[in-house]
Amino acid sequence: VPTAALTDADLAVEELEPGVAWLTPAVDALPPIASLKVAIQHQVAQTVRLLVNGRPVSSLNFDGTTTNQARTVAVSRWRGVDIEDGDNRLLAIVSDAAGTETQRLERVVHYGGGPVRAVLDQTASVLVADGKTRPVIALRMFDAYGKPARRGTLAAFGVDAPYRSWWEVEALDDNKILSLGNREPIAEVGDDGIARIELEPTTQSGNVTLRLRFNDRQSDQLRVWLVPGERDFILVGIAEGTAAYRTISGNAEAAGADAVEAGLDEGGRVAFFAKGQIKGDFLLTLAYDSARDREAA
Repeated sequence: VPTAALTDADLAVEELEPGVAWLTPAVDALPPIASLKVAIQHQVAQTVRLLVNGRPVSSLNFDGTTTNQARTVAVSRWRGVDIEDGDNRLLAIVSDAAGTETQRLERVVHYGGGPVRAVLDQTASVLVADGKTRPVIALRMFDAYGKPARRGTLAAFGVDAPYRSWWEVEALDDNKILSLGNREPIAEVGDDGIARIELEPTTQSGNVTLRLRFNDRQSDQLRVWLVPGERDFILVGIAEGTAAYRTISGNAEAAGADAVEAGLDEGGRVAFFAKGQIKGDFLLTLAYDSARDREAA
């Protein structure tokens, strides 16, 4: 058969070494829907029966067998194999040409439910308050079995003031005529079992309170710390005043009555403002005004 006439499946078979092996689904597969594609590698003269949770898979799901050109490797495939919530035990029984069982292959595939618990993934998050970057809170989601939640499942969330989610910011720009009903922010689980929540850029570091609602019965609350972004230390100040030497020669008696003494007379105002990052995680703001001190006195 010319190479140009081969399908992707045919070409994949040509790359296999002889032997018996489970090709798909992979060991760590997290199927997004309750249906699987299964592929088993075996010898050309062998046949394979497939069972899921102890029940034989219907022959209607069998998608045929592909053989390499050298006839040293064959791959049997199934499509639309139904699975259930939780762990599914797949069993492939390999038999020779006489129908005698020669080998069994097993694989457990977990079909996750929706999220019921969330854990902060620090390495996948962007937790900085620099006024420009959208902070990203990466949440690793788990289902009721303690396994990664299924891709595409959702969790509602809310963010306490003074912070605000980027979802809410974008919602304000939506066409109000097209926006119907009460809507709430939604986080979607990705391929890696992580849901990412973006916040509006902020300069205010501190604890972000995140409230999650998975369903009518299960909810969670997380506190996530935003660190201040890298910034220069700012120092601004003003100083104003006068200085003069006062003499009371010839007027000592009158000056004494008014509690005035000879010497250096100085007056004026000093004020400054400082703001900057210290010790990496803290933002210092400091202000002083001598005029306020005099008013207080």
